[in-house]
Amino acid sequence: MKPERIVLVSPPFSSHLHPMIALARAFSAHAGETFVACSESFREQITSSGVGFLPLMVNRNANTGIAQSTDQPDEEKDRLDEFLQSTYHGPVETLIVQSRHRKKDMLPDPEGLRRDIQRINERMRPDLWVVNQLSYGVTLAMYCLGLRFVTFCLPHPSTIPAGNALFGVPVHWPAAFKPNPDSLARLTRAAMQVKREFTEEFNRIVASCESTPERIENAFRLTSDEAILFNYPDFRNETTLDSIPRRIFMGSCFQKQNLPEKWKMRIAAAEHNRPRVLMAFGTFLSFRTDVIVRCIEAVKENFPESFLVVAAGSGMGELEKYADSQTVIEDYIPQKGLIGFMDVVIHHGGNNTFTEALFHGKPMLIFPFSSDQFDIASDAEEQGVGKVLDPNSFGGEDVRNALLTLLEEEGVAAKMWGRRLSKLGPHYAVQALIGRIEKRKP
Repeated sequence: MKPERIVLVSPPFSSHLHPMIALARAFSAHAGETFVACSESFREQITSSGVGFLPLMVNRNANTGIAQSTDQPDEEKDRLDEFLQSTYHGPVETLIVQSRHRKKDMLPDPEGLRRDIQRINERMRPDLWVVNQLSYGVTLAMYCLGLRFVTFCLPHPSTIPAGNALFGVPVHWPAAFKPNPDSLARLTRAAMQVKREFTEEFNRIVASCESTPERIENAFRLTSDEAILFNYPDFRNETTLDSIPRRIFMGSCFQKQNLPEKWKMRIAAAEHNRPRVLMAFGTFLSFRTDVIVRCIEAVKENFPESFLVVAAGSGMGELEKYADSQTVIEDYIPQKGLIGFMDVVIHHGGNNTFTEALFHGKPMLIFPFSSDQFDIASDAEEQGVGKVLDPNSFGGEDVRNALLTLLEEEGVAAKMWGRRLSKLGPHYAVQALIGRIEKRKP
């Protein structure tokens, strides 16, 4: 039988919530009554999408659209500022800062979170939970309470480390990055320390659970033993519906977006402008206006007939002076609706933008800064769907050459993957999942 009541749990970040809502809508269409549990600030977004809302604070830090303008405690703002400043010092320093912040960012109050989830479970009695892989306290609560859940891995699949890999250390580096052995050794030590801290905390809590589940060997590998849904293309033929846990690669997970009338008019007015370039550095990394400015200048200088759309985010005040009849710069753009009209996408390697661009068959120029962005950028190179530059050392000529190559190749590989991804998505994933699970009997 299909699960009749499903609860999806999301941390309070826009970039995580939007795929969660898309997946929730698919569960609502193909299974049963569906709810998204998240912080109160996202209630309207969730309920307006046609699914139920449950209040649950997964993290203290938050991002309601533009990270720097989100209202949150001073301690969270200080950590965000330290992270953003670290990006000027290169990938290893950035990843080490992220490792140092990991426990406060991702495991702030696991015991309180477990109590909150237990109360929701007693009141709602869901047949199935869906847990964001990066919400480690939620996964731990599921494990301790013995609840039935599936894991939703929104970032790169390497977020669930395999073999000797460590969470927080890229499995593959793009060609533009060559960290020296000493730097990599420092990063590895930092990641190993975080692994120990997380796993010790997990096992401390596990030992206090009434059900006394087995000890955990690696907190970052704890997932559902039923299914893992990946918001990512299956580049390496890893979809295994009959394995335990089932691995389902949905390719992308977003809701299609209709363009407002003013954007339709802008696109129509740029009918003869080529190339059409969309530039978006995400809700956090739009902070790096120095990188965005160099990209704007390189596009304008080398492609004078181009049509350029820039998501400025928190950098709007610094970037708006670059706007003209062929350059649209706004703090927020309807990205999902625009990508299909573009020729190429310039971005930071975030998984949402990467999978949205690939769904539409658009080649990419990627500037990775942090997190899983290096693995994503490496995949883009390997699959021939993108070029990668170091955001701290590139020049205008590098942008010109990369874009010329992408445009001359006409995005052949990206279009091929776009055709594949068009057959997948959240509805495919939910149908693949519920076709093989039975409702747990009381």
